[in-house]
Amino acid sequence: MEITQNSFRTRIEFDWTPEEDFKGVAVCCNYHFKGNPIGFLKDNRLIRKQIDGKTERALFKIDDTDSMIQAGPSLIIEGKPKKNFKDEGFATHHILKGAHAHIGIKNSGNYVIGFTEQCTFNEMINTYQELNCLNAIKLPGLKQFSFYFKSVKQKIEKGVFPIPVALIFEPRLDNLDEILS
Repeated sequence: MEITQNSFRTRIEFDWTPEEDFKGVAVCCNYHFKGNPIGFLKDNRLIRKQIDGKTERALFKIDDTDSMIQAGPSLIIEGKPKKNFKDEGFATHHILKGAHAHIGIKNSGNYVIGFTEQCTFNEMINTYQELNCLNAIKLPGLKQFSFYFKSVKQKIEKGVFPIPVALIFEPRLDNLDEILS
C-alpha cells in the first residue's frame, strides 16, 4: 500500500486495538519482550523508548511527522541494497516461514507499507528496489507480526492483536474516500 506524503499523521501506541471507526494502517514497528519495546522509538518528536548504545542501527525515519522506529534489518539505505545483515545484529538473510511487515520511503516521498509471507530478505529488497525506494526496513515478523488496514471499502487484519507496539498512519484530510479508496 502506498501512502502519499503529507497526507497522514502518525502515532505510536502500546497494546493497540483498532477503534471501531478507525481508518488507516497500523503495523507492529518494534521488537518487544513481555510487552516492553526493545529499541529506539520517537513519536512525533517525543522519545518513547531508548536503549543506550544501540540507536545507530536499523533505524527508519518518518520525515513528515518527525517519528523514528528501530526494527530491522534494513533492506535499503540511501538507495542501496543492504546485503550484510550481521552488522546490524541479525544472524541470517533467510526467512523460512511466516509473515513479516516492512516499510519504505520512495524517491517521491511517498511511503510504502506491506507484508509478505514465505519471502527472503533478498526478495523484499528486490521489491523495494522495483518500487524505487530510497530507504526500507523490515518490521517484526513471525510471532510479533501485526498488520491492520481499514478503508471505506476494505479491511485486512493479520497477526497479533492487540498490536504490542503499533506504528499507526491515519489520514490528515477529512475526506477518507479520497485517500483510502
